[in-house]
Amino acid sequence: MAGRNDIRGAVRAGLRLMQTSDLHGHLMAYDYAADRPQPGVGLVRTAALIESARSEVRNSLLLDGGDFLFGNIVSDDWVAMPAHRQPHPVIAAMNALGYDAVALGNHEFNFGLEVLHEAVAQARFPLLCTNLAPLHRDVPFAACPSLILRQSVLDEAGRPHDLAIGVLAVLPPQVMQWDAAHLSGRVAARGMVDAARTEAAGLRAAGADLVIVLNHSGLGDGSDAPDAENTGLALARLTDADVVLCAHKHQHFPGPHYDGRPNVDAQAGTLAGKPAAMPGCWGSHLAVIDLGLVRDADGWRVAGHRTALRPVARRVKGAQVPRVRDAPAILRLAEPAHRATLDRMRREIGYVDADLTTHFSQVAPCRVSALVAAAQAWRAKAMLAGRAHPPILSAAAPFRCGGTGGPENYTSLRAGPVRAKDISAIYPFPNTLQVVALDGAQILDWLEQSAVQFHRLQTDCPGQALLREDYPSYNFDILHGLRYVIDPGRDPRFNPAGRLLDAGASRLRAVTWNGAPLDLGAEFWVLTNSYRAEGGGHFAALSGAGRVQAANESISEILQRYLQAGHGLPADRSPVWRFADLPDVQAVLRTGPGVAPPDSAALEPDGIDTDGFARFRVRF
Repeated sequence: MAGRNDIRGAVRAGLRLMQTSDLHGHLMAYDYAADRPQPGVGLVRTAALIESARSEVRNSLLLDGGDFLFGNIVSDDWVAMPAHRQPHPVIAAMNALGYDAVALGNHEFNFGLEVLHEAVAQARFPLLCTNLAPLHRDVPFAACPSLILRQSVLDEAGRPHDLAIGVLAVLPPQVMQWDAAHLSGRVAARGMVDAARTEAAGLRAAGADLVIVLNHSGLGDGSDAPDAENTGLALARLTDADVVLCAHKHQHFPGPHYDGRPNVDAQAGTLAGKPAAMPGCWGSHLAVIDLGLVRDADGWRVAGHRTALRPVARRVKGAQVPRVRDAPAILRLAEPAHRATLDRMRREIGYVDADLTTHFSQVAPCRVSALVAAAQAWRAKAMLAGRAHPPILSAAAPFRCGGTGGPENYTSLRAGPVRAKDISAIYPFPNTLQVVALDGAQILDWLEQSAVQFHRLQTDCPGQALLREDYPSYNFDILHGLRYVIDPGRDPRFNPAGRLLDAGASRLRAVTWNGAPLDLGAEFWVLTNSYRAEGGGHFAALSGAGRVQAANESISEILQRYLQAGHGLPADRSPVWRFADLPDVQAVLRTGPGVAPPDSAALEPDGIDTDGFARFRVRF
């Protein structure tokens, strides 16, 4: 066990911390968007790991790092139910598992404070949120800033001892932008590190022997700035913090993704020398931290630890093979909602006349994004009827494009009927439609930020990766109504966090509107989603955008009504963008297997990698 010291006469005990995070309502091992089993996810599987891990030790706690409630068809269906809803199935399952404390994540607020308050009303576990607080007494807020869990732990000889464990939880203050429609004027946010520093000191003063930080954010670069979105490393440096449990980024820690970072031990699972973990998403892993505790004259302290991630499945020749079976008690709780969702999601709602896929959305024309852009334009036509306006563009991005969701996380529809499940596959988030006003120069900056999706490609380096792993596909906005060329052989103007690197750098070429070069001084109205309009993705261009109008319904609802009205893919199938010709450049695209590439892309199959992704060599 890392860090163990031999202190004669001291009391020694072990405490096992078990952590889930970013469940996003994934109760079953099932992909509802694809209507097929998904062996590598689901709380029903993680529950079996929890039961096993608990049975192995005398002393344990079960914690969750946030984003547990919404983000899956089953859990989101609960919101659409009429009054007098049944208890939320995720809450019922977590009650049965006996969670000791649960953090609020940013997605808990996607449907507003009232919906959240109702959803967690029957929770039998404490909810925590340290850096968000209501501004008025009548604002429903479902969490407290922190708590002290008072446990009786058994030492190595089996003797009981009192242990006071302080727990606090922080989430990105950017939630005030992402869900501004629900939170603005009702709650206030503080920087995560400042809030945690104050709360941890208060827990110590109140008698906490240990302090655990539920950090609904990633590791970050050590910044403790008030607007930092990822602060795990900075939190670990707090004097009063003993353990930092991370979340939000859907990554695995310990794990090779974080190799080579300063003050990070990606094998032992430490941040600034302190125990830490991040268990992926959707119930794919259970993080297990075994703390070696010592009590001497100065009180209890962490003398050593061992951290591991336990997966619910393993990959064999690229395919996921379950390591555990469904936990029967959780299966019984989840099945009624599961069956009801299967019935609803298989209803036919529309029709498309061509295949749709996101497998190649970052290298070729994307019909999925084109369909969303067309639905947005259809809704905007009614919204803006009778109102004079400048030219309108429609921005859309592909969502399910692998990433931390793995090689199964893609959208693929055959030509023919569209069913309710396909709406969630195409547009899985509850964002609403907004209209923003920008000039041509701002639009060019928007496109430059989207082009950060690609690595800076070199000549004579055929094995280089095309796509940046730290830039999610939902930030690769495609602006329908324009035509343009992207040159990944040039330096980017911005970094993935939206910071300007070089104002003179440009990856965009030949940007045109209506057949003419884009006028940098001309005004446009752009249809986009509420996440982007409120600052999501750190797009500098949007910070100066004018607000024109917002729709009250979600884009997924708009898409469904668009299809139900008999509309489909736009008649104009010409590509919005293409890569620049780079004859001496090759790169590798990783995508989901089993789908043939489009004829318009110069792609050469290159096998399947150990993670189950198909590899293609890309020529430019």
